[in-house]
Amino acid sequence: WIWSRTTFRKILAEIDTDGNGEIDFEEMKEAVFRFKDTVKGEVRKALSILRDDDDISAFAEKKAAAANKQSKMYNRISAAVMVLLAAMITQEPMIICQDAPDWPTTECPEVTKELVYRYSVLGMVAMVVHYMMLIDLAVFSTEI
Repeated sequence: WIWSRTTFRKILAEIDTDGNGEIDFEEMKEAVFRFKDTVKGEVRKALSILRDDDDISAFAEKKAAAANKQSKMYNRISAAVMVLLAAMITQEPMIICQDAPDWPTTECPEVTKELVYRYSVLGMVAMVVHYMMLIDLAVFSTEI
Protein backbone atom coordinates (compact mmCIF):
# COMPACT_ATOMS: atom_id res chain seq x y z
CA TRP A 1 0.00 0.00 0.00
CA ILE A 2 1.29 3.39 -0.92
CA TRP A 3 0.06 6.04 1.48
CA SER A 4 -0.26 9.62 0.41
CA ARG A 5 -1.58 12.81 1.95
CA THR A 6 -4.69 12.53 -0.20
CA THR A 7 -5.43 9.01 1.05
CA PHE A 8 -4.84 10.09 4.63
CA ARG A 9 -7.14 13.09 4.21
CA LYS A 10 -9.89 10.86 2.77
CA ILE A 11 -9.62 8.54 5.77
CA LEU A 12 -9.73 11.47 8.19
CA ALA A 13 -12.73 12.97 6.36
CA GLU A 14 -14.52 9.64 6.65
CA ILE A 15 -13.82 9.45 10.39
CA ASP A 16 -14.66 13.14 11.03
CA THR A 17 -18.44 12.78 10.67
CA ASP A 18 -19.35 16.28 11.92
CA GLY A 19 -16.80 17.92 9.58
CA ASN A 20 -15.24 20.23 12.16
CA GLY A 21 -11.69 19.17 11.26
CA GLU A 22 -11.11 17.42 14.59
CA ILE A 23 -11.67 13.84 15.64
CA ASP A 24 -13.41 13.73 18.97
CA PHE A 25 -13.78 10.74 21.27
CA GLU A 26 -17.09 9.52 19.79
CA GLU A 27 -15.77 9.70 16.22
CA MET A 28 -12.63 7.82 17.21
CA LYS A 29 -14.68 5.18 18.99
CA GLU A 30 -16.87 4.73 15.90
CA ALA A 31 -13.78 4.44 13.67
CA VAL A 32 -12.28 1.79 15.94
CA PHE A 33 -15.52 -0.22 15.92
CA ARG A 34 -15.74 0.00 12.12
CA PHE A 35 -12.11 -1.09 11.80
CA LYS A 36 -12.76 -3.98 14.18
CA ASP A 37 -15.81 -5.05 12.15
CA THR A 38 -13.79 -4.90 8.93
CA VAL A 39 -11.05 -7.07 10.41
CA LYS A 40 -13.63 -9.54 11.76
CA GLY A 41 -15.22 -9.79 8.32
CA GLU A 42 -11.87 -10.47 6.64
CA VAL A 43 -10.96 -13.10 9.23
CA ARG A 44 -14.37 -14.77 8.78
CA LYS A 45 -13.85 -14.88 5.01
CA ALA A 46 -10.41 -16.45 5.43
CA LEU A 47 -11.67 -19.00 7.94
CA SER A 48 -14.67 -19.90 5.79
CA ILE A 49 -12.33 -20.71 2.92
CA LEU A 50 -10.13 -22.83 5.15
CA ARG A 51 -13.02 -24.63 6.89
CA ASP A 52 -15.06 -25.40 3.78
CA ASP A 53 -14.12 -28.99 2.93
CA ASP A 54 -16.11 -28.97 -0.31
CA ASP A 55 -14.23 -25.95 -1.59
CA ILE A 56 -10.73 -27.22 -0.73
CA SER A 57 -10.06 -28.27 -4.32
CA ALA A 58 -11.12 -24.83 -5.59
CA PHE A 59 -8.86 -23.23 -2.95
CA ALA A 60 -5.97 -25.47 -4.04
CA GLU A 61 -6.59 -24.54 -7.69
CA LYS A 62 -6.60 -20.82 -6.85
CA LYS A 63 -3.40 -21.23 -4.86
CA ALA A 64 -1.75 -23.13 -7.73
CA ALA A 65 -2.87 -20.47 -10.22
CA ALA A 66 -1.43 -17.72 -8.02
CA ALA A 67 1.86 -19.63 -7.70
CA ASN A 68 1.96 -20.12 -11.48
CA LYS A 69 1.34 -16.41 -12.04
CA GLN A 70 4.11 -15.54 -9.56
CA SER A 71 6.47 -17.96 -11.30
CA LYS A 72 5.76 -16.36 -14.67
CA MET A 73 6.44 -12.91 -13.23
CA TYR A 74 9.69 -14.14 -11.66
CA ASN A 75 10.75 -15.57 -15.03
CA ARG A 76 9.99 -12.25 -16.76
CA ILE A 77 12.02 -10.34 -14.19
CA SER A 78 14.88 -12.83 -14.58
CA ALA A 79 14.77 -12.30 -18.34
CA ALA A 80 14.92 -8.53 -17.78
CA VAL A 81 18.03 -8.96 -15.62
CA MET A 82 19.62 -11.06 -18.37
CA VAL A 83 18.86 -8.36 -20.95
CA LEU A 84 20.38 -5.74 -18.65
CA LEU A 85 23.50 -7.87 -18.19
CA ALA A 86 23.79 -8.36 -21.96
CA ALA A 87 23.50 -4.59 -22.44
CA MET A 88 26.17 -4.11 -19.77
CA ILE A 89 28.57 -6.40 -21.65
CA THR A 90 28.27 -4.19 -24.72
CA GLN A 91 29.30 -1.18 -22.59
CA GLU A 92 31.99 -2.94 -20.48
CA PRO A 93 35.15 -0.76 -20.55
CA MET A 94 37.48 -3.72 -20.05
CA ILE A 95 36.05 -5.50 -23.10
CA ILE A 96 36.25 -2.33 -25.18
CA CYS A 97 39.91 -1.91 -24.17
CA GLN A 98 40.85 -5.50 -25.03
CA ASP A 99 43.20 -4.34 -27.82
CA ALA A 100 45.15 -2.06 -25.47
CA PRO A 101 48.80 -3.06 -25.00
CA ASP A 102 48.51 -2.97 -21.19
CA TRP A 103 45.29 -5.03 -21.07
CA PRO A 104 43.47 -5.74 -18.70
CA THR A 105 42.64 -2.09 -18.25
CA THR A 106 39.58 0.12 -18.26
CA GLU A 107 41.43 3.15 -19.59
CA CYS A 108 41.89 3.51 -23.32
CA PRO A 109 40.94 6.11 -25.96
CA GLU A 110 37.73 4.26 -26.89
CA VAL A 111 36.32 4.58 -23.36
CA THR A 112 34.46 7.88 -23.06
CA LYS A 113 32.67 9.44 -20.11
CA GLU A 114 29.34 8.71 -21.80
CA LEU A 115 30.21 5.02 -22.11
CA VAL A 116 31.20 4.81 -18.44
CA TYR A 117 27.99 6.63 -17.48
CA ARG A 118 25.81 4.22 -19.53
CA TYR A 119 27.65 1.25 -18.02
CA SER A 120 27.15 2.63 -14.50
CA VAL A 121 23.43 3.24 -15.05
CA LEU A 122 22.90 -0.24 -16.49
CA GLY A 123 24.84 -1.73 -13.57
CA MET A 124 22.78 0.14 -10.97
CA VAL A 125 19.47 -0.83 -12.59
CA ALA A 126 20.54 -4.47 -12.82
CA MET A 127 21.59 -4.46 -9.16
CA VAL A 128 18.31 -2.90 -8.01
CA VAL A 129 16.27 -5.47 -9.95
CA HIS A 130 18.46 -8.28 -8.63
CA TYR A 131 18.11 -7.12 -5.01
CA MET A 132 14.34 -6.78 -5.44
CA MET A 133 14.29 -10.40 -6.61
CA LEU A 134 16.31 -11.43 -3.57
CA ILE A 135 13.97 -9.55 -1.23
CA ASP A 136 10.99 -11.22 -2.85
CA LEU A 137 12.64 -14.62 -2.52
CA ALA A 138 13.72 -14.12 1.08
CA VAL A 139 10.67 -12.28 2.44
CA PHE A 140 7.54 -12.51 0.34
CA SER A 141 7.88 -15.95 -1.23
CA THR A 142 8.88 -17.73 1.97
CA GLU A 143 6.18 -20.05 3.28
CA ILE A 144 5.92 -21.17 6.87
